Amino acid sequence: MNQIIKNGPTIGILPQSRVAPQELRVKSSVAIKMPLSGRPSRPPTSPKSYVSDAIRRNQRRSILCSILNAPGAFLVAMGLFGKLDYDPARIHSLLANQTLTNLMLAVGIPWMLVCISCFIGLGIQRQRLLNNQPN
Repeated sequence: MNQIIKNGPTIGILPQSRVAPQELRVKSSVAIKMPLSGRPSRPPTSPKSYVSDAIRRNQRRSILCSILNAPGAFLVAMGLFGKLDYDPARIHSLLANQTLTNLMLAVGIPWMLVCISCFIGLGIQRQRLLNNQPN
């Protein structure tokens, strides 16, 4: 069984062969809560670090939203190409089918609208974070 010791602001684990001093020993029933990310959660040290963490999370979400937007944009592009080109079968024979191009547009446009609403919400949140950031 490992002994968990606290060294100032960091927490370390001693192997069982080494015994920590009596005042640093921790009962084995004490659990350190770990979030799903694998790093222990710690409260921000200052409002500035909280804002920078929130901005970083906002950037990650906007990257995820842009990745999720790509298939919708592809469907809309292929649907418009099938609708507007004089010979859409030169790219792929399925693009000449008007039912399929209508379906591409019917799926791709709402998909992109959902992603655009996500971008708008993230942009508003980012502006609020940047405007309230202490110098």
